[in-house]
Amino acid sequence: MKALTEMSDKEKKNFFSMDLAERMIRVEQNVSASFNRYVPYYQTEYYKSMNERQKEDFKKYLKHKKRKKFLSVLSIFLPLILAGFLSFSITGNVIAEEIGQENSSMLVISLIIVFFILFFYFFYSSILRKKLDRKMNNYVKTLNNIVSRH
Repeated sequence: MKALTEMSDKEKKNFFSMDLAERMIRVEQNVSASFNRYVPYYQTEYYKSMNERQKEDFKKYLKHKKRKKFLSVLSIFLPLILAGFLSFSITGNVIAEEIGQENSSMLVISLIIVFFILFFYFFYSSILRKKLDRKMNNYVKTLNNIVSRH
């Protein structure tokens, strides 16, 4: 997903509307959970009130969100797995013979550098996401309190 500064106005509007829809559904689910009742997102009143286009957009948003999480986890662990294969004596020797001893050590060093770059990138983006979530949680708590009173 692009950063907000790189998005067009239409993309920002779509992102914020889907994020708001997700948060409203979470509020409704939290209220239902406070009454010891689990409600899947597609059975919430907020989701049911959406038109077909909004429902499809929301499903795409959730699917994209899951894919993004999977790719971020994969991009962190893939260099570790490759570095692990290079360090094992069985696969590491085969790879070292194939690409040469000097090149295999450079490959390990470059994989470690890529791992740290990705790690710090995701660490930084998670800090920014948590900051945004803390800001939005105040609004969600307020909405949750209003809804639970009625």
